[in-house]
Order: sequence, then structure tokens, then C-alpha cells
Amino acid sequence: MHMDTISVDDFNECFSVGSSFIWQRSRFLRGGLAINTLAPAYKLDGVVVVKINTEQQQVVPVAHLTPLGNRHQRQ
Repeated sequence: MHMDTISVDDFNECFSVGSSFIWQRSRFLRGGLAINTLAPAYKLDGVVVVKINTEQQQVVPVAHLTPLGNRHQRQ
């Protein structure tokens, strides 16, 4: 499953709130910040986004997230 093409329903079905990811501000750079989701994903201006736990809780496109050994990932 590619995060660039995942739908809101598929994301929310696969990953519960609190799931862990690496967030990359730019998908073209290496590295990133380990984060957790704070709410279910939703669509904003046609883009699937989710709220994450950074210093200033922000909403980011799920395409910029890489799953990180999720204990919250639904089976």
C-alpha cells in the first residue's frame, strides 16, 4: 500500500489513532521526525491529511509519512 495513493478510509482502517510514523517535510530528503497521529485522517482540499504530535500540533499529508513498526497498526 503506497501512502501517496491511500484513501482516507483505507488509512483509518489500517492505522488507529496513536500510530507511529516517520514524518518527512520533503519526501525527497532523507531522515525525518518520529511522530504519532492524534486523530483520524481526513480529506482537506482533495489531499488525505492527519494531525500529528509535533511541538505545534499540525496537519500533514499522509504521503509524507512512513509507517514505523506500528503497534497501533490494525491487523
